[in-house]
Amino acid sequence: MSRGKCWPTCEDSNSTLAWASAPDCPDQYGVYEYDIYGNRIKVGCTKSGVIDIASNGNPQWTRVWWTYGGEENAVIQYSDEARALYGNFINPQWDIDLATWIATQPPPLVLPDPGNGGS
Repeated sequence: MSRGKCWPTCEDSNSTLAWASAPDCPDQYGVYEYDIYGNRIKVGCTKSGVIDIASNGNPQWTRVWWTYGGEENAVIQYSDEARALYGNFINPQWDIDLATWIATQPPPLVLPDPGNGGS
C-alpha cells in the first residue's frame, strides 16, 4: 500500500484502508453534537481512517485507527481471536480509551411512566 500502489485494497492482500466516518467510528473516538431535542448524535470521528488487517479468515483480525498527519498515536482494535492469541502482549490503549469514554458518559435518561400520570 505504499507509494500509491494498491489503493485502497490490493489483490491477494491482507489489508484494506478506509476513511473514518461517523457511522463507522468507534464510540470513544466519536465527535458528538446535541440535536434540538437533547439527543446526542455522533457527527464525526477524531480518527482519520482505519486499516483492517485480515488473518485466519477474519477480515478484521485487527483494526488500526489512525489520524492524518500523525497528531495522535494510532490505536489497535483487536478481534476476540487476536486477543486470545496475543494475550497480555496486546497494546491496551484501545481498552483504556473505551473504559475512559464509558466512565464519562451521562446516566441514561429515564422518562416518567405515562401510566402513572407522569409521576
